[in-house]
Amino acid sequence: MRLARGSGRAACRTDRVRRDGAIQGPVDGAEASAVGVPYACWIQTMERTPNQPVAAAIRPDASFFDDWTPVDLPAGLPPSYRAGWGLFLRHVAEDAPFPFTLDAGVRGVQLAEAAHRSSRERRWIALEPIV
Repeated sequence: MRLARGSGRAACRTDRVRRDGAIQGPVDGAEASAVGVPYACWIQTMERTPNQPVAAAIRPDASFFDDWTPVDLPAGLPPSYRAGWGLFLRHVAEDAPFPFTLDAGVRGVQLAEAAHRSSRERRWIALEPIV
């Protein structure tokens, strides 16, 4: 949307409403969406997405949470951050093997930076080979 001359630009973005954790990973596709938090995951198909008019001053008739389907997560998996930290601490304290190399860490940082840049610039970013 373009505003009056010299006043800048504005954009309107809609989003599926689901905020269950401080850290979440939303994935929006053409036919469904998913939201994952460190302890759970939900999906919502396009058919189950509420399609009602939105008015800021009127309370909606339906709950926006009711049409999300929980995904069964594999049992027995520890939280990934805690598991990785535990591996590192055992490596330092007990000289236990550590499966991740410095090169793997560099590639992880490279990927995170490319993802951030891709989101900011709204385009694909090619990863340079690490020497």
